[in-house]
Amino acid sequence: MAKGKDAQIWYPDFIIGLMIFIITLATYYYYSSNAPSNDDSSLENILGDANTVSSYLAGPGYPLNWSSADVMILGLTDGSGRIVGSKLSSLDGLQYSGARSLLNTKFDFFLYFTDKSGCLIRFMSSGENYGFGHPDAELDEIGGSGSCAVSGAKSMVLNLSEIAPEKVVKVERLVILNSTVSRMVLHEWR
Repeated sequence: MAKGKDAQIWYPDFIIGLMIFIITLATYYYYSSNAPSNDDSSLENILGDANTVSSYLAGPGYPLNWSSADVMILGLTDGSGRIVGSKLSSLDGLQYSGARSLLNTKFDFFLYFTDKSGCLIRFMSSGENYGFGHPDAELDEIGGSGSCAVSGAKSMVLNLSEIAPEKVVKVERLVILNSTVSRMVLHEWR
């Protein structure tokens, strides 16, 4: 008879403990499924990476006078904010995938320079290259070059419609390009 009485004593404790466990488990799954995602494509991660990449590009790179044959870290300036033409030319000669690897980024990017009126500046003094980055990114002309402050600059906008990214960030840094204060503009996306 003692066995039946002992069973009646622990049975309610077992049921209460099981109910607490089920409620805790349900609460955990409810809040974890509604919590914001911490995946690699969060806006904060893309922005942090874009700031890092733009810092590399605004620096001198390594070795200091690198070329496309010996570059280890991409950097486009002389170290004091002045874009070095030979580095810009070497960047233009790199494959996008190689540049992305050298910048150690997992996100896609596109880089260009603008004058004070927002017009895009050619990478070199001749040619029609106004940017560098993802091969499917396009620069669309949106108007004449009459309002541009720099000779040869064009009023253009970055078109990513072929890529259709989910999240895009834009980072700007002031640099000196061709003896003129310019904006180095980097777009990164996933």
